[in-house]
Amino acid sequence: MDHKIKEERPLQPIRKIVGKGSVDVIFRRSDKPMLIVVGETAEAVASVKTYYKGSKLVIEREGIVINIASGRGRMVFHGSVTSFSTNGAAIGIRQDKVIVCVALPEAPTIKIKGSGDISLFDVQQVNLELAIEGSGDIVACGTVTHLDVYVAGSGDVDVGDLKTENAALSIAGSGDIEAFVHKDVRARVAGSGSIVVRGNPPLRDYSVAGSGKIKFR
Repeated sequence: MDHKIKEERPLQPIRKIVGKGSVDVIFRRSDKPMLIVVGETAEAVASVKTYYKGSKLVIEREGIVINIASGRGRMVFHGSVTSFSTNGAAIGIRQDKVIVCVALPEAPTIKIKGSGDISLFDVQQVNLELAIEGSGDIVACGTVTHLDVYVAGSGDVDVGDLKTENAALSIAGSGDIEAFVHKDVRARVAGSGSIVVRGNPPLRDYSVAGSGKIKFR
């Protein structure tokens, strides 16, 4: 994004971040708490809603609503539509890019509800919890003592660059998890999902129900 529109918003003390819809979030460790929305246009920045529910920060991007009327009826699209066809003609639609940047001394619990992407950089803390409900993606790097990851759906969690001593990893559906664990791992797959554990942890408690896989590398 060469020409960026930035909007700094108030950041209250939080224990959890929930990304809803197709919003993209970047977390960085910093002693100075900040919440900044960066977009290609002012409209893109305004499309991101941030609000609080107790100690939870909810980040949500409004999708596109398209209403097409014709003699054959009416078509209405809600959410992040990228393309569709009508009467044999393909129509493409583009949403301007927008990213939400969060800076805190420690990463709170992270949860995606939808298809968004959340990236966490330079995490240095004791505990970290990550969860996906849907098809979103989470990537994290750094060091933690205990990691808890849960995926429900087709989401992907790549924490292979996040060094952890102990981890609890769970998938319900077709999602994927890759993690780096030094000591103790508990891994569960229900469905067709896949868990890859690197780091050669000596303590391994794992099981699969369905066609999924758990691999140690």
